[in-house]
Amino acid sequence: MPADRGCLDRFRVASAKLGLNIDLDLLVCEGFFASGVAVTLDVLATANAVHAQTVGGPEPFRWRVLSTEGESVTSSSGLRLAVDGAWGDARAGHRMAFGVGMADVEAIERAVESPRGRRVIQCLSEAHADGVTLMASCSSTFLL
Repeated sequence: MPADRGCLDRFRVASAKLGLNIDLDLLVCEGFFASGVAVTLDVLATANAVHAQTVGGPEPFRWRVLSTEGESVTSSSGLRLAVDGAWGDARAGHRMAFGVGMADVEAIERAVESPRGRRVIQCLSEAHADGVTLMASCSSTFLL
């Protein structure tokens, strides 16, 4: 199916006007849902690819994957994820948290009250105090 030229033209104009240049730091915690991180990275990569094909110029989205201590983390399904650094090194004005999988009320309470959960909440609170835009994926919204 051919692309809607009108849609692509509107994308080009909007993208050029906005001059997108967005840095993101993604905080991934031990026990994260792999699907949340994967979807986010796929969407960002796709947005950069569409931008390159339609507008050109530098990629509008750049990101780093971080953990609280700068060490690789393991998802709830056992997938090991290498990271680019520690949350303490985060510098982007936009930061997104991917917390542990929380499937029910008790799991949410345990995660938020655990030492790991408290550390993540502390990191997010400090970033918020510094004026950073915070986002969360899926059950990580409970950390905000």
